[in-house]
Amino acid sequence: ITGVLRDASAHLASEIRKSIDFYRESDRTAALGRVAVSGGAWQAAGLFELLKTELGAPVDVFDPFRHVSNAGAVGKESTGPAYAVAVGLAMRLDGD
Repeated sequence: ITGVLRDASAHLASEIRKSIDFYRESDRTAALGRVAVSGGAWQAAGLFELLKTELGAPVDVFDPFRHVSNAGAVGKESTGPAYAVAVGLAMRLDGD
């Protein structure tokens, strides 16, 4: 199973690199300073190392709860990144 997950991570990293390369073609001044990974995929086998290699930039886990007080068990390091979209939507104001 680990081999299959590593292959899937390698494919994902390659597709992310292609997307960034496409963007760079339209804006030659764009520089990639950092990559923040969120959602459930951040735990995929070997993804961090592959992204660092493919993109040549530091890779971090995005913490959607870093500015949320009293996040409790939901904001734990192991589950927090999976809630990035939910936290973002909850922070919206009327009219956004």
